[in-house]
Amino acid sequence: MVNSRSLPVRHPASDGAAVPAPLRVRAGRTICPRLTALGVGVLVLLAAAPAFAQAAGGGGDLTTFLQNVVNILTGTAGRLIAVIAICIVGIGALMGALSLRTAGGVLLGVMLIFSSAWIVTQIVGA
Repeated sequence: MVNSRSLPVRHPASDGAAVPAPLRVRAGRTICPRLTALGVGVLVLLAAAPAFAQAAGGGGDLTTFLQNVVNILTGTAGRLIAVIAICIVGIGALMGALSLRTAGGVLLGVMLIFSSAWIVTQIVGA
């Protein structure tokens, strides 16, 4: 049985050359919706960049940026993400979808995130 989608089709606007079926555009649909979604995402991120620059105050150095990252990961937002992750792992383990090894890995990761400052202090010193 021949699949009509894989056969070359003559496009009425072309010079008569056969165009493969997956490259055709039908009824206003784009050729690659993933590429369109990626383009929209990049555009949104680029539009938000000036707002991020204004909120940061400008002129900061790398140390300030890294300290802000640490504050986000170990602050309230990080704790809430950790609680949500542990709840999801608990539900998955309860239903038998996750192994205890996976659950242990998540718990170990949470412990490492929140004790990372203490671990570095112990290694490097005060």
